Amino acid sequence: MNLALSKCKSKSLGPDEIPYCFLQNLGSSAKNYLLNLYNTIWRTGRIPDEWKKGIIIPIHKPGKDKHSVEGYRPITLLNTMTKAMEIIINNRLVWYLEKNKIISIEQSGFRRARSTIDNLYIIKSEINKALENNQILGMISLDITKAYDSVWRHRILQILSKILINGNMTANPKHLKMIDVPLNTGIKLAIGAFKSSPIASLRNIANEPPPDIRRTQNNILYASRTLKNVNNPAIKYIDNTIKEPENLQINIKQIVPREPQTIPPWLMQINTNIEITEYKKNNTNPNIYKNLFQGIIQKYPDRKHIYTDASKTTDSVGIAIVAENTITTYKLPPECSIYTAEALAIYNATLHIIQNKDTTPNNYLVISDSLSSITGIQNITHPSDISKLIQEKTYEASGMGMDICYMWAPGHCGIQGNDKADLEASKAASSPDTPLLNIYTYEDKKNKSNKSYTKNGSYNG
Repeated sequence: MNLALSKCKSKSLGPDEIPYCFLQNLGSSAKNYLLNLYNTIWRTGRIPDEWKKGIIIPIHKPGKDKHSVEGYRPITLLNTMTKAMEIIINNRLVWYLEKNKIISIEQSGFRRARSTIDNLYIIKSEINKALENNQILGMISLDITKAYDSVWRHRILQILSKILINGNMTANPKHLKMIDVPLNTGIKLAIGAFKSSPIASLRNIANEPPPDIRRTQNNILYASRTLKNVNNPAIKYIDNTIKEPENLQINIKQIVPREPQTIPPWLMQINTNIEITEYKKNNTNPNIYKNLFQGIIQKYPDRKHIYTDASKTTDSVGIAIVAENTITTYKLPPECSIYTAEALAIYNATLHIIQNKDTTPNNYLVISDSLSSITGIQNITHPSDISKLIQEKTYEASGMGMDICYMWAPGHCGIQGNDKADLEASKAASSPDTPLLNIYTYEDKKNKSNKSYTKNGSYNG
């Protein structure tokens, strides 16, 4: 329920005139009472009549007749407690449908890590294939009027009852020239240039790459995002698109994959400790931090400590995992951000725990000086790709009887384990003998791509 309430951002009130912030700031007893109410409604199937009522607000459609009903779009404001319960049910339903691959892989709209561009790419590929084989391709495109209003609800419920029985783009150069005209016009308008000004000079002034370079970038990013999603049906159509980054010696095949969550988010229990953040670094003496750290770890007796850190220079990235008797280091691709590196260090520490479960104790304290990585692990609704992997491995370790707590401790404050991990990560980044962990995220590749335009108008992704 707390997860559902955290997603409630609207300030519009329904008939009950209860704002979401009221529910979000309830005490624990009141929240338990509300949760028991939701569970009773779920078990009995009986919804309060007042919860079924809503306030309909007509929103005028731009360009439509103000004197016609068809010129308005109705928006219904529901009771906040009703919406909160809807979100709870929807979270579980979407998770179940994605985990069991019940939704067709061709469905791209309203799905995480998917886009309707995937469908356009598949259509484009089929058209190209038909042209290459001198074939005729027919396509039917439907735009259903009032689609949501005319849905056969009974059939949807029938299907759901069975499911839940137990409970790039290539184009003709002439066409591309047509697209270039409004782009060039936009640049001239933006910087106040004359119509007769040479466009190449204007692009240089506006720091805008040529359209073909932008298309190359977008193709590479699309291929990267598609490869990231292992269930995307467009994967089998992007062979030619993948050749573009390969010709430019850009590797996009080691991106951290994204699969549907196999573990229900509401069952995810991630143990973290960020108590020290209460003391701001700009006005806290390092010795105070050191004493605070020692005091906090006393709360975790009989736990093995594992320290992680990352180091990034202009052309190298290194990570280190420092346990009591072992030090593990890796070098990462240079495009990896420091956030990716810190998160991968924590992920590999978690792997180390699982792989050594028979020879090590059951309780661990994984300590990092990356606050963003620790808070990222706490995010069970929209975790980053690596945070999601850490969460899944933490859940796996929990099933083996191991408890892992992830703790933030500030760096360069005389905490021995932190300093050791920092030194080893720096050595890993600079040493040519450090083993390479060839993996990065889509965000790393995207950031690298955005920085890869050169002044002469070339692309160096």
